[in-house]
Amino acid sequence: MTGFLLALSFLTRIPVRPVKDINDRRLASCSIYFPVVGLVIGIILAAGDNLASRLFPPLVVAALDLLILFAETGGLHIDGFIDTADGLMSGKPRERMLEIMKDSRTGALGVTAVIILLILKFALFTALPADHRFASLILFPSLGRWAMVLGIAFYPYARKGGLGKPFGDYVGKREFLLATLFAFAFSFTLVQERGLLAFLAAGIAAVLASRVFTHVLGGLTGDTYGAINELVEVVVLMVLAAGR
Repeated sequence: MTGFLLALSFLTRIPVRPVKDINDRRLASCSIYFPVVGLVIGIILAAGDNLASRLFPPLVVAALDLLILFAETGGLHIDGFIDTADGLMSGKPRERMLEIMKDSRTGALGVTAVIILLILKFALFTALPADHRFASLILFPSLGRWAMVLGIAFYPYARKGGLGKPFGDYVGKREFLLATLFAFAFSFTLVQERGLLAFLAAGIAAVLASRVFTHVLGGLTGDTYGAINELVEVVVLMVLAAGR
């Protein structure tokens, strides 16, 4: 339970009891529960979506879904996505890219990229089929956070420090395998065969994104972990919305 509460407090703005005696290893081990935290995020989102759909038309509901997600996470992974886009799209040498990503100021490239990302999510929210809409809204945040564990476990960390370093140093195959058991079980239970397809697509997208980031930056960072989550969420939503 302690590991889950630590993961919940790290990945969301949901108020939980403070966890004492946190060290790098304990922080890294809580990554096992990243898909479970994603499931909690998804349950709250799906409940809000269900309530809003009784009161408002689909476009308003999709906009409210974005608001609920932001309220739950504080835009943690969106921020990483923006910083990653600013750095990678700058066309600068590797070290300069890492400096740009660390800069607290947001550039035009990052703003443009996040606008496109949010438009995609908005459109995909409106496109989810009614017969598995509720389950899909629960599943996609879970697979996005599982994808981060995949990247963390199998790709090197690019910085000497930073918020993501404890994960880069200590997350390994054990954490990945346990997180994968959660993600696989959630995928099949919630959306059956389509869920397994979404799980597979999430894994492929996570590997491709991690390989690109590692090739360009020499490894991953806390920002690219967030970017992986956001990119995989979009891919999963595309799979779940396809063929309606």
